[in-house]
Amino acid sequence: MNIDITEIVTAVIGLMSAIITSVIVPMIKAKTTANQQAVLSALARTAVLSAQQLYSAADNQGKKEYAANYVEKLMKRYSLAFDASEISAAIEAALKEIKTTAPGEAW
Repeated sequence: MNIDITEIVTAVIGLMSAIITSVIVPMIKAKTTANQQAVLSALARTAVLSAQQLYSAADNQGKKEYAANYVEKLMKRYSLAFDASEISAAIEAALKEIKTTAPGEAW
């Protein structure tokens, strides 16, 4: 009695491919995005702190431009892509966090 398991193996491979494509790949992409968001947040915080040291308290626009340019430059270096609105939002979030954790700090 010979048992031909070729069709069963083919079906199992097809099922595994479907599972990998529909479950595992999106999980990996989501993790990468989360890691990229964490990098953006850290760079934005560093940029805000740096701008506070380099610019006068009255030059808010100069600080924001410096922070945005700093983050964009490092994003290119690390081959990460975020648009200007995402960078701006990250800078604003970092500024809010800094003001919350260190009251009295001026932008």
